[in-house]
Amino acid sequence: MTRLRSVLNLLMALMIMSAFSFVGVSQAVALDDDADMSFGEDDVEPIDEDDMTFAPTDVAPVTKKSGEKLTLAVVAIPSADLDAQDRIALQRELMSAMESVPGFAVYGDDVVLPGLEDRGSETCVREPLCLSSVGRNGGVERILVARVSRGEGGYRLNVDLFDVNERLFLRYHAANNLGGFSNVVEAVRPAVNDVFNIRVPRGKDEFVDDNSVDIQRIMAYSTAALSVASLGVGIYFGMEVGDMQESFDAQPKQNGKYTTLTQVKAERLIRDMESKAVTANVFYGLSAALAVGSVLLFVLEGDEADEQASIEQRPSWNQVRFVPSVSRDAVGIGAHLKF
Repeated sequence: MTRLRSVLNLLMALMIMSAFSFVGVSQAVALDDDADMSFGEDDVEPIDEDDMTFAPTDVAPVTKKSGEKLTLAVVAIPSADLDAQDRIALQRELMSAMESVPGFAVYGDDVVLPGLEDRGSETCVREPLCLSSVGRNGGVERILVARVSRGEGGYRLNVDLFDVNERLFLRYHAANNLGGFSNVVEAVRPAVNDVFNIRVPRGKDEFVDDNSVDIQRIMAYSTAALSVASLGVGIYFGMEVGDMQESFDAQPKQNGKYTTLTQVKAERLIRDMESKAVTANVFYGLSAALAVGSVLLFVLEGDEADEQASIEQRPSWNQVRFVPSVSRDAVGIGAHLKF
C-alpha cells in the first residue's frame, strides 16, 4: 500500500512539472525577437487602393428595395468596323428599343463608355471583372452592350446583358450575315426584345371567317358567270350553223339538183351542220340550267340559325327573301321580309 502511494505521488509530481514547462515555453515563444520571423511587418500591410484593379466595395452586393427600378447603362462599343456616325446611330436605336422594356432606369453610354475606353473597350467588355468595375464606377447595376464586327459573310451584331453586382453575363443575342449597316440597325430591336424576353404581339391572324364570307352569294355569281359563258359558246356554234346553212343554200341548182355538190359532200355538210347545231343546243340548255341555278342561289334562304344570327347585321333591302313556287299549272316567285 505504501509502494502504491509512492508511485501516485511520483506521477503527480511529473504532471505538475510538465505543466510548468509548457507555460514557460509558451512565454518564451511569445517574447521571442521579431528578427527570427520569416516575414516582416510590412508584408501584412494592406495594398494601396490605387494599385487595385477594382474598388473594395466591388465585392459587396447591392440590395434593391422591392418595386425599385434597376439602373441600366446602354452602350454601343466603338470598333474598327464601325465609324463614329454609325456608332451614334446604333446607340440611338438601342436607346429607342429600351423604351419598350419595363423595370429599368436607362442611362446612356456616357456613364460607362469613358471607363471602358480607359481600360480598352473591346477587351474590357469580354472580361466580367473589368466590366463590373466600370459598371460600379458608373453607378449602374446592369449594362447592355452592343458590339458590331464585320466578316466575309457581312456584319455581325452581338447584344449582351451584364449583371454588374454578380459579374455575370445574363443573356446574349447574336445576329449574323447582315448585309449592310441598315440591316444591323433593323436587327437591334429584335435583339433587345430577345435579350429581355419580350414577345412582340402578333398581327391579326390571317384566316377566313366563314361567317364573314357569303359562300352562297359567291356560288350564285359564279353560276351566273358560267351561264353567260355557256350562252356565248352556244351563240358561237349557232352562228356557225347559220353560216353553213347559208353557204349550203347558195349552191347552184338545176332542175332542183345541186350542180357543184355530190351526194357524199352534201351529206357530210349536212352532218356537220347537225353536229354543230346539237352542240349549240347543248350549251343553250346548259346556260339556261346555270341561269336557273344562279337565280335560285340568289333568292333561296340559307340555314335558319345563320339567318337569325345575322339578320340584325344585314341592310333592310337584304332582309327580303324570295322563294320560287313551282306547280303543274304555274311557276312563280314569292317574297317575304323578316324584321
